[in-house]
Amino acid sequence: MAKKCRRWGALLLVLAMLGGICACQSKPEAAEDVKATGSSEPAKSGGEDADKGEKIPLSVEFFVTEDNMLDIAQYIEEVLPEQYPDYEVKFEITQGDAQTVETKIRTALASGSNSVDVWWCHGGTWATPLINGNYVLKMNDYLEASGFYEDMVLQVASFVKEQENVYAIPFEPTSYWVNMYNKKAFEEAGIKEVPKTLDEFMTALEALKNAGYTPIVTGAKDQWMALDFMETLAYTVSPEDSFKAVNGELKFADSEAWRKAAEVTREMLDKGYFPENIGLMDRTEADALFATEKAAIISETSSTLTSVCQQFGENAGLMYYPMVNAADVADYGINISGGQKTNCGFMVNAATKNPDAAVDLAIGLSKLRNQYEYTVLGNVAVPFDAQKLGWELPEEPAPAIAQFAEDMKKFKYSKNFLQDIMPTSTGTTLSMEAASKFFTNPDYSVDEFLTDLDKAVAAE
Repeated sequence: MAKKCRRWGALLLVLAMLGGICACQSKPEAAEDVKATGSSEPAKSGGEDADKGEKIPLSVEFFVTEDNMLDIAQYIEEVLPEQYPDYEVKFEITQGDAQTVETKIRTALASGSNSVDVWWCHGGTWATPLINGNYVLKMNDYLEASGFYEDMVLQVASFVKEQENVYAIPFEPTSYWVNMYNKKAFEEAGIKEVPKTLDEFMTALEALKNAGYTPIVTGAKDQWMALDFMETLAYTVSPEDSFKAVNGELKFADSEAWRKAAEVTREMLDKGYFPENIGLMDRTEADALFATEKAAIISETSSTLTSVCQQFGENAGLMYYPMVNAADVADYGINISGGQKTNCGFMVNAATKNPDAAVDLAIGLSKLRNQYEYTVLGNVAVPFDAQKLGWELPEEPAPAIAQFAEDMKKFKYSKNFLQDIMPTSTGTTLSMEAASKFFTNPDYSVDEFLTDLDKAVAAE
């Protein structure tokens, strides 16, 4: 998905690691760093083959649709024999765009082949035909029996458990939508406290503008970012409305939360708090504007927090979205849009000959990826309880990262972004296009925007 575009901060990290990591042939030095931290290995499911002293054959398809995943894939491939000595794992890394890798797994499953036991699925509407075709193993009973949930972050475990059928082991770091800010810019603008209400936020943006800064920026040309910005504002009013609208229980046009979010965004656009060309500014350009300290606030995913802190150090600040309704200020920093995607992660072939072992391996693959994220890349937003598993950050966390790690424990309502829960891929596209149009066309009204979101839900 577009959401997985490269991050400017990740490039800085890659450059810093080039001396020790080879992305093509040699063993990543980072793999040694992960091993040194220690890990809690999942219990191995032996099965009859293991009892006979034979290794259980399993095949894994690991898709790499972006460059920064290649090091992780190669690390996992290297440590698998040591981590899972009872399994004979055929680990295949497929590089290419999303369409290439999706076609590959669909073709393999549709042919009736059980040659693929485990694969990584991006979730959303891509997973729907696989599930509807009964190609994916339901893992509810396997996960309960394995003690899987005991190693998860509480809110992620709750999210997975409440699904009627679990088809994927969470694999990606949890992605939340937050604001990061330049503390120096706030000081120069005379902003003494982080704004928590909408009135405080608007006052702060005006002060930043008067101080010569672009108050706030996001990559609105990347349509999903425009939609996520507005959805997070809606979350501060009523986080349930997105799901109610998609499930047919509410119209976006009747949602007070989404109407207020659109009205606030329009006000910010009209007052010049965004760059003049915000609708044409992609993620890379927005990141650059913040990195060069021309913009004071950037609205981004939590995945960029580590790289922002690497550049700004203690000057990097973390700020959640202001409460649109001042009376709700007690909920500041609690209702955060984002979280784990439904049916996103490692899936298991319903036709696998070794379901216990395949699920066990899927859990292990997820842990290995997230252990790498935490111990090498310094990403604290992983779905597993890092402290319980004995994982350690590569260095003392910056104040903003330490704050976020602590704050995640109190997030009350955190689930999929709107574009990830639309019933069809067409609906996903239409919803993002509507948000992009809102940032681009000043004549595109709030009513038109909300109506178009309802049309996106209804799209075939």
